[in-house]
This record gives sequence, C-alpha cells and structure tokens, in this order.
Amino acid sequence: MSGKNTGHGGAPPVRFQRDGDDDSYEKTLVFEDAGAVGEEPGFAFETFAQSEADAAAKAKARSQPPAEPQGVRPERRPILRRSYLPPGDVVVDARPVGGMTVVTLRGRINESFRGAELGRSLSGTVVFDLAEVDRVSSFGVKGWLQMLETSRMSACYFFRCSEAVINQITMMRNFCGPGHIHSLMVPYTCAGCGEEFGALYEAVTDREYILGRSPAKVECPNCHGAAEMDDDPWSYFALDEHLLEAVPSDLQQVVNHLTSTNRIDPIEKFISEQETRIRFNAPLDGRLRLRRAFSGLEGRVTLDLSVTPAVDPAGLHRLIGALRDLDHEVSEVWLDGAPIDLIRSLLTDPVRRVYVSSMFVEARCLANRITRPVLVDIDRRRQVLMSHRLPPIEANWAIGPVDISDTDVLFRAAAELGPNNHPPEPERIYQPPPAPYPHAPHPTPIPHHTAPPYQTQSTPHPILHAQQPPPPSNNTGLMWQAAAVAAFMSLVGAILVLITVGWIISSRTDLFQLPAVASGERSLESAAPQSEGWDGGNELPPPWVEQTFLVNDEQVLIVGTAVGTDTDETAERSKVAAIYELIRNLRQEIRSKPAGKALIPLEAGNQPDPDRVVDQYLRDVGDWATPERVNASIKRSAGEITVVTQHALPKQVWDRLVEYYGTSRTFRGLAVARRFPTDYTQQPHQQTPLVITQAASWFRSAAPQDGMRSVEGRSVTSPDDYVKIAKQIWNDLEEGERMSMQLYHGDRPAEVGFVRQTAPKPPSLELLPLEGP
Repeated sequence: MSGKNTGHGGAPPVRFQRDGDDDSYEKTLVFEDAGAVGEEPGFAFETFAQSEADAAAKAKARSQPPAEPQGVRPERRPILRRSYLPPGDVVVDARPVGGMTVVTLRGRINESFRGAELGRSLSGTVVFDLAEVDRVSSFGVKGWLQMLETSRMSACYFFRCSEAVINQITMMRNFCGPGHIHSLMVPYTCAGCGEEFGALYEAVTDREYILGRSPAKVECPNCHGAAEMDDDPWSYFALDEHLLEAVPSDLQQVVNHLTSTNRIDPIEKFISEQETRIRFNAPLDGRLRLRRAFSGLEGRVTLDLSVTPAVDPAGLHRLIGALRDLDHEVSEVWLDGAPIDLIRSLLTDPVRRVYVSSMFVEARCLANRITRPVLVDIDRRRQVLMSHRLPPIEANWAIGPVDISDTDVLFRAAAELGPNNHPPEPERIYQPPPAPYPHAPHPTPIPHHTAPPYQTQSTPHPILHAQQPPPPSNNTGLMWQAAAVAAFMSLVGAILVLITVGWIISSRTDLFQLPAVASGERSLESAAPQSEGWDGGNELPPPWVEQTFLVNDEQVLIVGTAVGTDTDETAERSKVAAIYELIRNLRQEIRSKPAGKALIPLEAGNQPDPDRVVDQYLRDVGDWATPERVNASIKRSAGEITVVTQHALPKQVWDRLVEYYGTSRTFRGLAVARRFPTDYTQQPHQQTPLVITQAASWFRSAAPQDGMRSVEGRSVTSPDDYVKIAKQIWNDLEEGERMSMQLYHGDRPAEVGFVRQTAPKPPSLELLPLEGP
C-alpha cells in the first residue's frame, strides 16, 4: 500500500494482541482515507470497507441478546401461586386413570413417608403429580428411593414437578430412577408487585427454553406485568438427561384428563390421624360456603389460609361466626397463614379454642424498596415474640435489611392467641329448672315413665350452653351417698399407697442414687463409690453401658467412657467421648445417604484428634445440639476411676444435624456444603467453613474438597449464604462483566471467575494464583 499515515480521515486504529504476547506489545493497523488508497489501481476500498463494517455488525449482533419485539406481551402460562405450607406430613393419593396409575403427593416428604410400602403397590405405568410437594428432607429422599426400588413400574413420568422436587433431581441423578420429566413448575417473581408463583414448563414444547437456559418472561397473575424467573436457570434447568423427548399418546390422554379435571376446589379438607386440615383456595368473602367444610369436625382442626388470594370484611365475619358455632367435639383450632385483618378481629373479640400458628405481615426492603408479604411462624417463635423481639425473617428477595410493619399486632398475637392465654372452658353442669312462680297454672300430672317433667308455657325450661340431661329425681339421694363412699375409699387407698412408698424409699435408698440428671449434670464427686466395683460393689455395670449408640423415635442415646483419678474431670472426659461417638455416627449416617459420600469424604491418614473434633462441633452447633447427661456409672479399681456416662439428644435435633451437615447448595455447577468437624485440620486450606462437594465437568481446576472462602470478597459461612450472595452479585452484572469466587485449590489460594454471557454454553472459568489468603 502506497502513501503515508495522515493520522486523520481514515478508519480508527485497530489494536490486537496475540496469544502469549505481553500486555505492552501491540500492533496497530491504520487504513488511510479513500482518496489516498484510490490512487493505487485495482483496489476497491469502498467494497472492502463495507465488508468490514458488515462483519463487525454481525459479530456485535451475535454477542448481544436478541432484542424483544416492540409491543410483545409476556407469555401467559398455567401458574401455581407460591404456597406457604407449615410443617406437615405428605398426603398420598393414588387412583387409576386411563390404564395408568396417577399418584398425587401433597405436603412434605419426610421420615413419615412410607416409600417402600407405596412402591410395592405400584406397577405398570405410573404418573406422579408433584406440584404441591413443599419439601423433601433427607429421610424423605431415602423413602423415595425405596419406593423406586420396590415398585414394579414399567414406565414412570413426573408431572408438574415442584421446586423442591427439581432441586433434588439436580443434586441427585438417581432421584428420577427410570422416570422422565413431563413438566415442571418454574419459580417466578414479579418485580412490580412482588407476586411469587410457579409457571408450568413442558419438557417437549419448552425444550428450547430449558436446554438453552433462557427462561421466558411470564405474565404476572396479579398485575399482568412481566415476571422473571426467580432462580439461576443454569442450575434449575440442569435436567437434560431426564427430560421426556416425546409424549406417548396414552400419556397425553391422561395429562389432558388431569388438566381438564384438576380444578382447585374453593375449600379442601384433608383428614389424618393427628388433625383435620381445611385449606382455603378461594377468596375469603361473603360468597364462601363454610357449612359443609365445618360439619362433623372433631379433635384438632387446622385452617390453612396461606393461599387465600383475598379477604374482605364479609368473609371475615362469616368465618369468625362459623368458628364460634363449632361443636364441642373440636378441641382446638389453629390458623396457618392467617391474614392480619383476621388477627386484628380475634384480638378485639377472641374466640375460644382458636389459636394462631403463623400469620402474614408486610415486609419492606430498605435497599430496593420492594414490599412483600412474609410468613412468621408464631408457634415456633412464640417466646421470642412475647419478649417483643423479631425472629429471623425469611426474605430471600431482599438485598438488604427489611422493615416489618404491624409489629404490635404480631407481638400481641404471640402473647394472646396461644393455648396458654385463653380462659378455661366453663364447666358442663346440670342446673334443675326453676320452680313455677306462685300464680302459674297447675299442670296435669303425667307418669314419669312416659314423658319428661312437665313444663308450663309461663315457666319455660332454661336452655343452658352446656346442659346435660337431668338425672332421675328419685335416685339423687342414693347417688350422693355412693359418691361419698367412693371418695372415702379413694382417700384410704391413697394413704395406704403413700405409706407403702415411704417404706420402700427408707429400705431401698439405692434405687434413687443416680449421680446425674438430665437437667443438671451436677458434680459426680459426692456420688463416687468408696469401695471397689461398679457403683460401690456391683460386679457388672448397668445394662445401658453396652449400647454405645441408639436411635429411637424420641431421642438419641450415646455412651462415653473415660478413665482417670479425679471424678469430675473423668466425667467431663467421658462427655467428650460421648460427643465424639455422636459425631462418628453422624458422619456414618450422612455418608449412607445417596449423595453423602460426595459431601463427606473418607478419612485419610491418621485419625483426627477427638478433642479438636469435639471443640469444632461445639463451635458449630453447641448452642442447640449439645447432648445432656441422663445416666452415669462409676467404677473404682486399683486407685483409678472409670466413669461411663449416657447422654441424650432429642430425635428432632438429630434430624436437624443430619440436614445441617448433609445439605449442599449449587450455583452454576459449583456445589458447596458445610465442612464436617472431622475434616478440619491445622492447614489454612482445610479451615474454611464451606467445602466444594461437586464441580461440573467444565471446571478444570476447581475440584471437590477445595475450600470455599468468599464470593467477590464477601465471606460465606453457610450454603444458603453462598447461593444468595452469588445470585445477588450475578444478577447485577452487565453483559461481559466478571464475578469471582475466592477458594483454596488444594493447598494454595486461587480464584474462580465467571463471565456473564447470553450464549447457551457453560460459564468461562479462569484460575488465578493469589499472593495471600
């Protein structure tokens, strides 16, 4: 090319850098103006410039997300409003439909789910309707897998999988078993009004959205604005191998039947051994008919108002009137998800036997000014609320602190609408009818055996609120005499029992020499035997010593043993041994789960120091999961003291421990869980509270057991924090911007970077060494 670079009138300089070049090395191409180039014969500059401009425009278009057409409204899809279900066991309904078995599950799949029993009853083609599965616990996963193993299903389809089910499928590849996903509910949130709901995606018709990890905007059922997916599509749509590729004709007929007949009743009633649950799906207004739902109720009743779309004064008036008219066979009524207007009415004019277990209040995020209803579990947080303190509020949509309105109503509801805050029911007594006044006409006598006592019009028999039929008048004296004799005999019997118990205590004081109780764990020094043997002379220890670890329906029992010279010091060492035994069995329990081996690896090398492990455990969960001593046995022999202690932990606390250490959370293919107490070492890279448990195939350098330190410099201490912070930062990124996570890769600090892009491919990753921790 002839001529010189004039520095103006031509295309801008193009800077490029080759792979491996230093940052300071660059080359510049300069195109001269058309006039200068045109002097060189045979070169069509205009054609060349136009082709370069077209290529640049196409490249830019490929890197940008497609623009939404003007005037295109968000999609209308079948939706399911987000349900706020209180803790409750799953309800299973199995019925034949068109040659298939349709199994509908509602509630929480937990330890009460009899998976093996259900599986043995299933054969042929089975369709699972899972839209209302609120949660799947670790014990529920075990029951679910037992159901798949024991069934004789020839084909299995999952219809309307809930968010809880999808989360399990994306974490556990064997959760689907031989089945395929027909459709799933995708969580959505409307930024305009705060409405939360699930939108239906079908595996076949919406395959492009799912495989492309590009969810559509869906019309909000409340304000009709554009709602967006309320989860990470890369994680939530990681279902490729489980999606149904084509819908068989017989399955389509069953789905059409379920879709056409699956209307939601205004009021639904569910009856279990523990309670009768009534759920309100329609607006609570004057048109709602309550008589049929409230007839024949007895025992404990729960009214689920968590999905009621609207409430008006007429509906509140009808509901409160129906509660006042309930039969005496109803022992208690609990309100779940109660609207605040109903709570205000009950505080003004309480109804006997009606208590509140949870209620909705308005929460406002001070950072983004979004206001949404939040559910407060009053039954579990009653003591905190009664002290006029707010418990932790679950508001994952908030990016900063939240302000709760109507806290005075919330505090009063906890204090006044509980089972211990109502006056007792009036006694059901019999009151005989009053005597006729002097001028009443004398009735004609009627024989007693043919009719009840006669009542005149002028002296009506009073109708009492809790009246019982009167006893026969001619036996009243005999009944009083019999009652007096029975009372006297009971008093004599009680005196004899007290005398007998006193004699036993005085003669067998050894029955009451347990050195420790569950509530105190007092010193054992005074109870230490002075003679050799177990507990002062026995050759054998108590039978409970042989069972070092036992789990039953109510509690977990753990036994620890220690040898020393000081009684109290040895007892403390025995407690450490018991807690270490608890940790060891907890580790085995989690590793026995389908995904447990990925969460907790095998112990390598030397056994960890029990003192260090127990100290870490107590730092993690000591405030709510420290077992209490319930038994102790002491043996003195040759100057040494052996102390064996038995400790108890409530079964629900044990279940919570399994969930605490056995739960992982995933963000864009990178899963983390809490580090187990036995996996801590003195090395910095093995002291992070979170550990990577699973890394997608595109991660070349991030591996399981790497320590997770922070996300964009913000420390994370729980799997939920990890996902929440990562999502917040990721959603704020612009196209081409980068988010980093700091971790320990092996024994060196490293950084994993994600670059936001719209192309449907795995996120780019780079591993950079850092200078310090």
